[in-house]
Amino acid sequence: MVAHRGGVTVLRKSRLLAVIILFLIVFSVLPSYQHTRAAETQVASFDSLHVDINILSNSDMEVIETQKYSFLEGTFYYGYRWIPLDEIESIDEIQVYEDGRPYIRNPAVKRWIDNYKQTGEAVAGDYYAYYTWIEDDKLWIGWWYPETKGGSRVFEISYVVHGGLWFHDDGDQLYWTAIFGDRGKTIGKATITVRFPEPMVDQLTIYCQGAETQSSIIDDRTIEFTTTGQVPANTALDIRIVFPHGIIAAPPVFPQEPQGIGEWIVQTVGEARLWIEDNPATMAVINWCLFGIGAAFLFGGAFWLFTVQRQRATQPIVYPPSSYRTTPPDDLPPALVGKLINSAYGFLGDIFYLAQQGFLTIREQVEPSWYGRKRDFVLERRDKKDPPYRYQVELMDTLFHGESRIRLSENRYSWRSTAERSREQLDADGIRLGLLERIDREAIRTTGWGASSLGRIGLACSILGIITLGISATTQAGGVALFTGGMILAFGVASLHLNMVPARVKRTGKGALVATQWQSYRYYLWLAAEEKLVLTRATRNLNTDLPYAIRFGLGQKLVKALTVMGRPAPAPHWYYPHLMPEDIKYPGRELSLLDIRGGFYTLLTAIRRALPAMAEVGPATMVASVPIEPDDATDDHDSQDDE
Repeated sequence: MVAHRGGVTVLRKSRLLAVIILFLIVFSVLPSYQHTRAAETQVASFDSLHVDINILSNSDMEVIETQKYSFLEGTFYYGYRWIPLDEIESIDEIQVYEDGRPYIRNPAVKRWIDNYKQTGEAVAGDYYAYYTWIEDDKLWIGWWYPETKGGSRVFEISYVVHGGLWFHDDGDQLYWTAIFGDRGKTIGKATITVRFPEPMVDQLTIYCQGAETQSSIIDDRTIEFTTTGQVPANTALDIRIVFPHGIIAAPPVFPQEPQGIGEWIVQTVGEARLWIEDNPATMAVINWCLFGIGAAFLFGGAFWLFTVQRQRATQPIVYPPSSYRTTPPDDLPPALVGKLINSAYGFLGDIFYLAQQGFLTIREQVEPSWYGRKRDFVLERRDKKDPPYRYQVELMDTLFHGESRIRLSENRYSWRSTAERSREQLDADGIRLGLLERIDREAIRTTGWGASSLGRIGLACSILGIITLGISATTQAGGVALFTGGMILAFGVASLHLNMVPARVKRTGKGALVATQWQSYRYYLWLAAEEKLVLTRATRNLNTDLPYAIRFGLGQKLVKALTVMGRPAPAPHWYYPHLMPEDIKYPGRELSLLDIRGGFYTLLTAIRRALPAMAEVGPATMVASVPIEPDDATDDHDSQDDE
């Protein structure tokens, strides 16, 4: 039994050793296999080369190289060509063609070629693309074509050379390497054609160096060089043609440096575009960083601004009513009550409040017009001392402009933006009574660093966003850069807007307590206006209820409810309708809302249209937490039936 176990143990160890040896063999063969793929045998012939050089009158050279290759063995995907830049100014307008088909410029071509050289893998697929790059003061032109096994291809490379001619007083000359020598293949046949802009063939002096060639004159402007045989590998051909000075315009002697800020910007933008095209991998990293910055401004900036605004607006809570009361809890005027409850500035209710207090009267006038009758209203200031609140004094001065009588239709357009002074005085009255406190925007510290410099942050981000958008658009940096610039600009504009929005005042603890008491009365007005409450002696409170109902946006509904009830409420004592008591059907009867409903409805609408800047109502949300029941604080006689 022991020997058997030992045999099993030896067998298991042998199997483990075999597995280890197999792994070692695989991992040792795999690199050599990859190397074998990269070093796959490739045999091709360079059948012919034709170089067409067209010299322009401005001394530039248009060059077209036509290269024909035959692929004898192996698989081929790419070609390349480099041109030295040390003795010329620049080369541009580069394009690669095959059988008249233009190749597409693609920055990935260089990476495809490098990857194929290292691994033997063609990661690009069936693309027709080219790209150019500069290394070691050489312009490289690389092109990629679909997998090729056997057959032949003819490539055409065109470009424009700037600064390729040499200019001297004793004669100008073309000195150009027409057949490049850095190649590992023999060229079967090569021809070079040179065309001049003016007839000058009989004035030329020609030199050739390198491959053996013969020159021939095609016409008075064209000369052709033809090799006498094959051009061996790594053998170049330099041609030198001397012609009289002054026939071809020489370029400027001084280098083309940017002149002024405009040219400098154009040159910088051009260089930036080239850098972006030549560095796709770096741009990918930059785009991810820019995307992160844009997302940070989108989400983080929005959260920060929301926090700043929330801290500015934080104030003691006004609780919803648990019951209603049929009388006001104190004598605060409507605008101040509304400010305490929902922070909005609304002054329309105070016009009727001042009328109820005897500071003004409203008289209806009906005049004939071409379409029937025209109804207008006259506001008349009573000879009485000023109202008790400063904002009401400002409101009266705004309405009457020093006059004692005004027509609503004649002044409606002059009142559209006159509420600012009344708002300031309303804040002052609330602060004087201890119901409001002023917010100092520069003293906000609860949201961390920067909240006290909201305006400066907004201005800086707005400028940075505009600059980022401009650079992104001009350099064609892509959508990510535009997104980031847009987010920075949006954050800056939002910060500036938040900084400019008036943060005047907020409720104090005392103000919140008073507003909570007024919520019960507001709830009663809402119940009455919505006809959810059986009114008893509420008809006698129209003069008191109407100003507050208008302030809360319930004026017309309340008037309608008090008009259609069994005994309509009497008309307000400060309102003088066109229909007077002696005109009604039963002399001696008191005027009711039913008698004046047409004119009174029109008054409520007309005064709101005439004073839009004073017609703020604010949020109307108000929820009762218990079933409808009167508050214990109401007067005893309010529970009695109206007899």
